[in-house]
Amino acid sequence: MSTTTTDTYPGAGIYSQNVTLLFNQTKPYAWNKLATRFGVQFNGIYQLLASMGSELPIPGITWDAYEENRYSRSISAPAVLSTTAPGAGNPVTITLAAADHEMSGAVSFPRLYDQVLLQNEVPCQITAKSTAVASAHTITISPLDATDDIGNLTGQTIIIHSGAMAAGMGQPDSTFVGTTKRTFYTQIIKETIGQEGSEFVKQKWYEVMDDGRNLNGWYNPGLSMAEYRLYRKIDGALTWNKPNTNSLTQTTHRGNVNTLYTTKGLIPWASDEGKEMNYTSGSFDIADLDEITLYQKQNGITVPTSTIFAGPVLMQDIRTAAQAFIDGNGTDYTTDVAGVFGGKDKALSVNFTQIKLGDMTYLLKEVEAWNDPTAYSATGYDTPKYGVVVPTKQMVRDPKRGIMMDNLAVCYPEKDGYSRRMEVWNEGAAGGAAYMPYSGEYDEAVWYLRAHMGLQALKMNQSVILRAS
Repeated sequence: MSTTTTDTYPGAGIYSQNVTLLFNQTKPYAWNKLATRFGVQFNGIYQLLASMGSELPIPGITWDAYEENRYSRSISAPAVLSTTAPGAGNPVTITLAAADHEMSGAVSFPRLYDQVLLQNEVPCQITAKSTAVASAHTITISPLDATDDIGNLTGQTIIIHSGAMAAGMGQPDSTFVGTTKRTFYTQIIKETIGQEGSEFVKQKWYEVMDDGRNLNGWYNPGLSMAEYRLYRKIDGALTWNKPNTNSLTQTTHRGNVNTLYTTKGLIPWASDEGKEMNYTSGSFDIADLDEITLYQKQNGITVPTSTIFAGPVLMQDIRTAAQAFIDGNGTDYTTDVAGVFGGKDKALSVNFTQIKLGDMTYLLKEVEAWNDPTAYSATGYDTPKYGVVVPTKQMVRDPKRGIMMDNLAVCYPEKDGYSRRMEVWNEGAAGGAAYMPYSGEYDEAVWYLRAHMGLQALKMNQSVILRAS
């Protein structure tokens, strides 16, 4: 079935006169009221996060946060230095992976006299450790039982399970709790739209509330189109962008060569730090949610709720799978609705927005932008089948600053009363009193829109990205 027709294909396959985004133009509490009055199309990650109250001001254009690593960790994929078949009772020396070291490479997690358990269930003691080579420390492990053979450890993960000290020994060396630095960037996003003066007497205008900021006193469909395009750019950045590591620059009108800062979007964060799960499109298995729950608990989730940002195809798959999951137990899917010719009719209703399995609740948030036929739903793009699962409104402690931070939020620069979240201003020589004094000679008005935003994403090791196979 075609998703567009020739008579409804201006811009985004919708009539632009019906698009009013308003950018939470007065206050966030007014957004739902205004959206109900004028309608919205193709909401994306930004709109969903904003509607959940996940917008934060920051005093700068970039910001850092630190995440604690685990208090205890395993020894990852060691490389064997000595013989790969040491024989019963004999030790093996291994080199620690770079990930088992603190950022400077001078400190590593395993300590002398820690005890490790191998995958063949052989318990061993760390009997020697060398820190001579930064980021490549070595440890020697010896089996406790003289009849045990360590075997070949290449590529294996080893867990630290205990520790033992002989009589008369002192305390073990201190270890470290690693921190991972995350750097986030805000991105400047702009849009411009203009119209000739005659359009001011042809289009329907309406007055908007004014909270004292530099917003126009009146609003029209032309400005709504500009906001729609700006929204689309913002949402694309918060969903897909990656930081500029390619030395991209732009030259200003004064000749300054400035670095281009771009934010990192939700999907790259989940792809880089989280777990990737494949599902069969059209046959989503609700049991996959249990697997997601186990993964998130293994990675330290501290809230009982996760949000599934789902493309429309995945949303339908989850709804169908959930219905099949509970079918046969007398569940009533009908609801009373107003009849077409009066009275009441019965309607089939399968429209839940939450799924609770065990002690975890999943909130379903459909990302309408992923269904835009001129963008992420175009031929060759599978985004409508995507899903990103993240803990809902989880507060994360920054160990260096001692402050609590939202795990997922949209941030914008703000200081001393000046905010770059959204600015709208106009210049021209048309539009009447609302746009005086005129600043140009041409019979037109031009609106300039500017936003400056970035995505804060913490503890993304707890996220899961769903892709259709």
